[in-house]
Amino acid sequence: STYYYDPFGRRLWKEINGIRTYFVYADEGLVAETDAAGNVVKSYGYRPGSTWTTDPLFLKVGGQYYF
Repeated sequence: STYYYDPFGRRLWKEINGIRTYFVYADEGLVAETDAAGNVVKSYGYRPGSTWTTDPLFLKVGGQYYF
């Protein structure tokens, strides 16, 4: 496994068994994971005005929402 982080400690990508996943951030924190082609694999939502550490609202994987 290989992991790559930015200077702020955020994981930018990981590669496991030759499969690379990229992590996308916004002001509130992690908002998506994409595959090498840029397709969104997972997306995350948060309560307005909150962050990923305080109020995660949902996780979306393949069209299915988890609350």
